[in-house]
Amino acid sequence: MAWFISCAILTVWNLSRGLNLWAGYNFGGAIMALLALMILWKGRAHIPALPLWIGYSATMLHFIGGSLGAADSGPGPFCFDGMQPGEWLCADGVNGMYHVHPWWDKLVHGMNSTAIAIAWSLGWRRMSEHNGWQLSPRVVAFTAFSLSVAIGVAYEVYEFFGKTFFQTIDQGGYVNTASDLVSDMLGAGLGVLFTHFYDPMNKTSDKSGQLPLPPQVTLTNNGSIPSW
Repeated sequence: MAWFISCAILTVWNLSRGLNLWAGYNFGGAIMALLALMILWKGRAHIPALPLWIGYSATMLHFIGGSLGAADSGPGPFCFDGMQPGEWLCADGVNGMYHVHPWWDKLVHGMNSTAIAIAWSLGWRRMSEHNGWQLSPRVVAFTAFSLSVAIGVAYEVYEFFGKTFFQTIDQGGYVNTASDLVSDMLGAGLGVLFTHFYDPMNKTSDKSGQLPLPPQVTLTNNGSIPSW
C-alpha cells in the first residue's frame, strides 16, 4: 500500500510540474503495486515485513530520484538559495538525480537487484515447500541469483533502446552498461545472502535437496530343480 500511495502522489506531483516522463513512470509503478497487492492477497502469501520495506526503499530510490528533476533544463524543486545542480537534492533535467549524480544509477541498480533477489528467494522457497520439491537453500539461492542477474541484463537492453531511439534515458555506453551489470551482480549476491540467513523456512527445509529413494525390493527364487 505504501508503494501504491507513494507512486500515486508522485504521479500527480509530476503532472502538476509538467514532468510527464516521470509521471508516466510513476503511474506504471502504481499499477505494478496494485498487481503485487492482488497476487499477495489472492495467494495469502506471508512475506516478512523487512524484505517488503527493502523492496519499497529500492523502488522509491528510482521513482523519487527521477522525480527530483524538471520538465526542462531548469532547476528541480529542491534547488534553494542559489544551489547548483549536484548539491544535495538539487537536480535539473528530466532525469533528476540520475543526471547530476552518476553514483545514483549504480545505487538504484544494486538496491533493485537486492530486492528482486530477495523476492525470488522467498518465492522459490515457498513454492518448493508447497509443492514438495525439496529444493535445498543453495539451489534456491543460485536460482534467485541467476534470475535477478537476467532481469538486470534485460533492463540494460531497455536502457539501450531508451537512449538510442527515444532519448528518455541519459545513461549509456560500454562503461555504464558494464558498471550497471556489476552493480546488479553485487546487489543480487547481497540479496540471496541476506535471505539465506534471514528466511526462517530455510532453517527447516531439507538441506540435501534430494528426494528420498524408494524402498529397496528384494527378489527371491523359491523354485525347485526337477530330479531325473
